[in-house]
Amino acid sequence: MNLKVIKSIVEGVTDVELSDTSRVRRIATARFLYFAACRQYTTYSTSAIGKEVNRDHSTVLHGLKVAKDLMSYDKSIVKQYDQICQLIEYSIKKNVTDDSVSVGAIIQENIELREKLKQSIQDNFDILREYQDLRAWHKRYVNKNYGSEEAYQLQKSNA
Repeated sequence: MNLKVIKSIVEGVTDVELSDTSRVRRIATARFLYFAACRQYTTYSTSAIGKEVNRDHSTVLHGLKVAKDLMSYDKSIVKQYDQICQLIEYSIKKNVTDDSVSVGAIIQENIELREKLKQSIQDNFDILREYQDLRAWHKRYVNKNYGSEEAYQLQKSNA
């Protein structure tokens, strides 16, 4: 996985410019998530990871520790990190190799797939309802014309 792709994904999810020199909590936290994602999905050195966002290796090491601490108690950070990981895994599956990955496009595709899934579930539910209606109709028909399912089966086997 390319560091630029991960950077693009993290920037898209957090709406933060990771190369910004600000130490504001929101920006620093986004960088820490970037460090954690790079560590999880690449084999790049901490120096290479830091260089992508104008930081040195010691900042990356510190950020990895802080990211781990934050994720141990802040569920919103965990949720953001999970979203980042899902997008990275999607990018790996789609073989994205440059930073042109559009988080918006990925999210839109995800929404469309969810809608298709929802429609498929509804279609299956409708088919199941039709099946149940047919079974009920069949049972009424058999009881009316043959008295019982056993009599119907006996008549059917003799035919």
